[in-house]
Amino acid sequence: MFAFDMVFGEKSTTQEIFDYQVRELVSTAMQGINVTVFAYGQTSSGKTYTMRGYDGKDPGLIPLSIKQVFDCIEADKARKYQVTVSYLEVGELHSFFLINIILIVDL
Repeated sequence: MFAFDMVFGEKSTTQEIFDYQVRELVSTAMQGINVTVFAYGQTSSGKTYTMRGYDGKDPGLIPLSIKQVFDCIEADKARKYQVTVSYLEVGELHSFFLINIILIVDL
């Protein structure tokens, strides 16, 4: 069962979505807790655009998240980090394994 806590309109920016929910999830991941960002919707509704962004001009949730991860690592000289990323896109009965990221924090 899923519950909605926010619905974003068609004029919402990826940065607004990131600031509303994903920024806090990245902070949680940096504490060693697993998190997931899941985009769901009908074909051509903007899921891939929201997650990936467009030509570096309008970064998606993935590039914004990765930037935040490396900003946190840069600011924290006391810990040692190993970063690996996973990104799975499923569409029209096909799965595409695109990127793999795992964050290991040496506390």
